[in-house]
Parts: sequence; structure tokens; C-alpha cells
Amino acid sequence: MSGELDAFVTRDTRSPLRRALGASASGVGAVKVIEFDGCGARLRGVPLALRTLTAGESIRVRTEAHAYLTRQCALSEDAVGYSDAGRALHEFETKLRTIALALVDPSTGLPVCVNAKNEADADEARTLLESDEIAGLFELFVDWTNERSPLQSKTAEEVEAVVEAMGKATMPLSSLNGYDAATLRFIARALVGRLQTQTSSRYSPTSLSNDADET
Repeated sequence: MSGELDAFVTRDTRSPLRRALGASASGVGAVKVIEFDGCGARLRGVPLALRTLTAGESIRVRTEAHAYLTRQCALSEDAVGYSDAGRALHEFETKLRTIALALVDPSTGLPVCVNAKNEADADEARTLLESDEIAGLFELFVDWTNERSPLQSKTAEEVEAVVEAMGKATMPLSSLNGYDAATLRFIARALVGRLQTQTSSRYSPTSLSNDADET
């Protein structure tokens, strides 16, 4: 009798981690609804969201970007790997393919740049999105994934200490190679903020009047 009942029981053959995450065969990822105007506000009001990529998807977008440039664009391996222009093209193609996978409909979680089979498609993203839109969406994606990362970036106080040390030349520029993208972005913003403050104070009415008095 028990054998007959077992025939009607659907066994969960997923791995323990997949069951713990509640992941289906296609995986699972976090989704964040975004507001993105795009170039000339042409995407304003369009419902968009970003989803995280698995490690496998992240590897795939880089290998597919390399294959696209060497096979379809007929660039040499040396051009892609060792020239500044080739590396820049590979970086952009990787961003484009990342967004083709990560940009989804908030209501369904399904990709919005799809082919006739409703599969995420880099060519569709390349056709529909402008270069600055790809770059802007990728920045949003990176910022969000860094926020979720268990590899914590430096705090604001730690970033300020790094900027201070760089200004006093007590820290070599080569040390920046050890920081993650989010921390480097914070350092750049801090430096720009200081430069803006110095520039505005230099050309303020008070400083100009002081200069005139000295002359």
C-alpha cells in the first residue's frame, strides 16, 4: 500500500542549499525596483527592476563578451586582452550583457530585453539601450550589489582617513589596488568634494575682496 502511495508523491530532488533558499531549477535572486529616467527621460515611468546574478551568470557574461568581440567583431586575442581599446570594449560588453540579464520586469522578475524565445538577449539590449543608459544602469547594479555584499566596504570615517593619508603622501597610490569598487568610488567622491570646496572658497566674494586688498 505504501508503495502505491509513494508513486503519487512528488519527491523534492533539489539540493539542500537550493531547498533552503527556496530556489527553483532556474535559481533565485534578489530583486530591487529602480527609478531610471534614461537619456532624455525616455525611460521615465517605465517599470524596471534589477536582479542579482549568480556566480555562474557573472562568469558567463565575461566569457560571452570575450567571444562576441573575438568572433563576431573579429578582434584578435591580443587586441582584446592587451590593448587599452580592447579592454575598454570588453568592459563595456560585459556591462551590457550584465544588464541584459539583470534588468527585469518588477511584477514578474523576467528580463525585459528578450529575444523571440523570451530569453534575455544582449543584442536586444544593444539595439534598444543607449551607451550612457547601459553605463548608468550598471552603476546602479554595482552600488546595489555592493550594499548587499557580505564583504563590507570601508566606512565613511575609514575612507576619510585614506583620503587624508593620500593628501599627506603617507600612503602610496599603489595601495588603491587593494580596495573594492565601492570603496574606490567613495574615495573619488570624497576627493571631488574637497576639490569643489577648495575651488568655491578660492572664488568666493570674501577671498576675492581679500586678494584685492592685498594688491
